[in-house]
Amino acid sequence: MSLSSKPPPPSLLQLVWNTTLCIVLGIAIGICGLRSITNWPVTAEAAFNCALSEWNRRKGIRRIKALEARSRQADVEKGDGVQVRYMGSVVGYREDPALFRRCLESYKPSTGLGLLLVGIDGNDREDLDMAAVVEQVYPTSTTYVAIEEPLGLMTLRLTEAHAFGSSWKPSESIEERLEDLHQLPEDVRTEASDFAMRQVLKKTRDILANHNVLEPSNQPGELQVICFHQPHVCKKDIMFTNLVASLVLRQTHGLEFIWTSDSDTLVLPDTTDKVIGAMTLDPLIGGSSVTLGIHNAQENWITRLGAAVYWSEMAITRSQNGAVDAVDCQPGPCAAFRFAAIEDIIFRWYTQTSLGIRTIVNEDRHLTTLLLLQNYKVTFLSTALALTDTPPTLVRWLLQQLRWARAAHIERFQYPRAYAIHGPVLFVNALVRHHSSLCVALCAARYAWDGRLGMSLTPADVLLRVALFGAYNAAVHPLRAASVGPAALVLAQLFYQLPLPGIVLWSTLTTLQGGWGTQMRAAGVAPAKGALRRLPAPAFPRALLRPAPKPLSPTAWIDGLRGLAALIVTVDHLFWSELTPIFPGYLSRPAAQNTSLLQLPPFRLLSAAHAMVPLFFVLSGLCIALGPIRARRAKTLLPALSSAAFRRPLRLFLPVLAVALAAQLLHALGAYSAWPWLDDADALPTGPSPAAHARYLAAAARTARSG
Repeated sequence: MSLSSKPPPPSLLQLVWNTTLCIVLGIAIGICGLRSITNWPVTAEAAFNCALSEWNRRKGIRRIKALEARSRQADVEKGDGVQVRYMGSVVGYREDPALFRRCLESYKPSTGLGLLLVGIDGNDREDLDMAAVVEQVYPTSTTYVAIEEPLGLMTLRLTEAHAFGSSWKPSESIEERLEDLHQLPEDVRTEASDFAMRQVLKKTRDILANHNVLEPSNQPGELQVICFHQPHVCKKDIMFTNLVASLVLRQTHGLEFIWTSDSDTLVLPDTTDKVIGAMTLDPLIGGSSVTLGIHNAQENWITRLGAAVYWSEMAITRSQNGAVDAVDCQPGPCAAFRFAAIEDIIFRWYTQTSLGIRTIVNEDRHLTTLLLLQNYKVTFLSTALALTDTPPTLVRWLLQQLRWARAAHIERFQYPRAYAIHGPVLFVNALVRHHSSLCVALCAARYAWDGRLGMSLTPADVLLRVALFGAYNAAVHPLRAASVGPAALVLAQLFYQLPLPGIVLWSTLTTLQGGWGTQMRAAGVAPAKGALRRLPAPAFPRALLRPAPKPLSPTAWIDGLRGLAALIVTVDHLFWSELTPIFPGYLSRPAAQNTSLLQLPPFRLLSAAHAMVPLFFVLSGLCIALGPIRARRAKTLLPALSSAAFRRPLRLFLPVLAVALAAQLLHALGAYSAWPWLDDADALPTGPSPAAHARYLAAAARTARSG
């Protein structure tokens, strides 16, 4: 198999077998979560994790030994001793100049690096400070290329024009544009996106040719650097620009692999050569990543514990799926890709949506998911190392964990086919990581309410788990463990695990929020004052306080009217018993009983739920039909309607299902008890939980006052 060949699709038997195993194991894990079969569940899970991690580590060692054996056989007289050359890509946004300089300088010892692309997400004066750093590090080999229109937005625009016609006027909302695009039949959408990609690749080729960087540099021994800068959008857009440029340069430079990283990440001298070299040993490997460490670990106690978290928790977590070559996330700071694996998927990656919302918090995870869906192997080389930056404050560290957790939720549950392709280990690890954290959060809430734990968990079990992880890391990676110290290695597990249930729960509620990610150091460290106000929250309350976008859509008033109708219906249902007397109109029969001022217009509308329901449905029908009518897409009408018929029930019933599950959970926790309406202290025994004891004290105090 050549370097550019594709893996064969999975067989039907493989899909059925893996799906069956996933279902059986999912049911078994759910049952064990409710009725533990062992008194040491946390320790048992830790032992399983360490076993998978060790399996992956030994696989990596074998690959490195095979690579070294092949290198010894190579004819070093015909080159510089490396058997494969590759491209590098670094993206950033207003990075600290000193840190960015260290990042760029770390690539100088990489012997296999043939071309380095630097993408700057912004073209303002503050953004171009990064361009000045590039020139300082590589003064004679850097070429600057200004991109007037981000290539991602250009590709989307050309796709829409080809699919909908030149008269199509896209919405100002990127979510609405992507929603219109995804409602097209798959063959129409694919044909349009392929056409657009060809046009963008040609445009990019012309831009590079005009700057005389299309062909390899004539200066031997000097690393060629191309620095792109474009209007600020987001990290995904600058990554897309770099990837498109790399696909063009791949052909002229004869390179089959690309290393991607961030502007705050340093690589060791042999990191990129190791990971790319290991990928050449197996043509089925579409992507690979390395162990991440922290270069600012000594800044304060937060960064020290964060560094220990990377050594202990995160390295083992990623190694688990690496045991079966199915890593579910290649981190943005340290990921390598085979060009043949990404050339056909980058536009699908760029236009991903979840429940109609454009996703930008999971750019690294989704690119990895698309590799897995193509049946490529995605590996983790634990013996290679890159050093990234960790937030120096607790609030920023929590925000980073929330962002990562949101990305995990989107990918784990939106693409179940990946589990059918790659087997139950990938599924079990995803389920346990999400399921166990949620179980801990719910069990903590139940314990606070009624004093019952709901799961088999003992302090000895937790301490043994901490000791097992610490001992494994100290034995397998003694130098890395020594860099943070044994105390930090142990405390880091508590530092990571204690807030994890809350992070998972809150990130589930705010899954579709996003941003550029970790705040760049050039922006300064956010002060602690008011930090809680910056924690992400559900979007609806914040939307009420934001100024309206300008200009508004011509049909924005319809959405507002629909929202008011839905609000009135909701309020009327919540306060049905209190509002029943004013449901009839003013002076309705019997007239003597219907004389409230609230029964007069316009106050009457507040209790007019029966009128609001048909109003809501009529306006919804208008909104749904208005888009296709204005677009006049007769050929795509039926496919769009069939797609909407499938997607719309999910939007309607998933929120109802979530509310119903939450109500059942509250009922199971005892939230619908007679308290506080029943103030009899004798009927409320003092319970072992804080909430139960507080209810008892409140009832006892009221009884004493009334007596």
